[in-house]
Amino acid sequence: MARPARGFTLIELTIAVAISLIVLAGIVAVVISQEEAYADGHRQREAQGSARAALSFVEESLLLAGYGMDAPLALDFDRYVDGPCPADLDPCPRDGGDADEIVFYNRNPRYWVPMDYAAAPQGNAWRVLSISEAEVRIRARKGDAFPENQILQAVCRAGSGFAYFTVATNTPAANDMDLAIPLKPSVKTDPFRRQDATTAACFGGGEARLYLVDRHRFHIRPVGAESFLVHDLGIDRNLDSTIDEADELVLAAGIETIQFAYILTNPDPALAPRGTTADETIAIAPGAGAKSANGISTLQFPTPTGVDPASGSVYAPTSFFPHSVGPPAPEVRLTDHQANIRAVRVALRARSTLPDTRTVGASGFELPLFNLNSVPSWVDTNGQYGRVTFVTTVPLRNMIVRGMVDF
Repeated sequence: MARPARGFTLIELTIAVAISLIVLAGIVAVVISQEEAYADGHRQREAQGSARAALSFVEESLLLAGYGMDAPLALDFDRYVDGPCPADLDPCPRDGGDADEIVFYNRNPRYWVPMDYAAAPQGNAWRVLSISEAEVRIRARKGDAFPENQILQAVCRAGSGFAYFTVATNTPAANDMDLAIPLKPSVKTDPFRRQDATTAACFGGGEARLYLVDRHRFHIRPVGAESFLVHDLGIDRNLDSTIDEADELVLAAGIETIQFAYILTNPDPALAPRGTTADETIAIAPGAGAKSANGISTLQFPTPTGVDPASGSVYAPTSFFPHSVGPPAPEVRLTDHQANIRAVRVALRARSTLPDTRTVGASGFELPLFNLNSVPSWVDTNGQYGRVTFVTTVPLRNMIVRGMVDF
């Protein structure tokens, strides 16, 4: 006898649908969780990428500080104050409440000089023909260009004499030619405007060499809801006869703040790293060097007499600070003078460009960061961003030697 046909009962269908919904809800929850995890990871990776790019550029540049020039001139705490400054930070301090900045110098390393002094250097080096108060004349190559505010360094044979001066106006070379580069007037207290110190015969004999000196200034530039790490070279980079923020190089987005601390020569407790105490800015002041609580004594140029009596040069050791390496260390080495800085500690905080819209009100900006003890005014605290903090210490190898070379 055939069995009667029958379908699913309503109870069975209800149970099947319920089970399906539970399984589907689980699958949806897993997918949502994976998407959220991916978004969180993306935000974190984006912040890490910006931080790595910014820190890498700063670190590579700092390793050159003082290269090919007089070591005590490498760091600048109070001389270069005319760079473009964001309204949020105006005036821009070296050690500030919202973000620090750093300024340092090095000879541009992109050059090659022959052993034969009569032969022409290559790259960013040239033979000096003559130097006066108004100009320096060189043998230039087609395509050479000297922007306004570019610092130049002239070095006599074997480093027997040297001086720095600064370009007054944008000066290109149309062809291989003898080029006259106009100079800003010399200033006794500015080590980079001392063409008046080139009276020795060695500067006019055709064997002196001219080099570029690069200025590096790293600082934060907030723009609307975003903030960038920028590199100010201090020159008219775009050749529009105006030195402003358009001449700056944008290095990385999402850099909310950058902090610098300075490690001195000696482990004396009175010479602990400067700029690491929360809510305490570095006391930057002129002087011959001391052991202040959190201070840096800045370079005095030139000496009160103006010229070192032993060598007759404004750039002689007594114009700066005694330099020596290894024990026994003279007492002047055990001070907070800027010539005794041996390393720079760098910390920066970066965030993703987009926030996590699920969370509102938490900034995620952890404090303190070195001496920073409050959230910078431009940091968006309305939303949870992916944030990272990178810290590194960069040794200033060129600060442990003193001497001038023409190669």
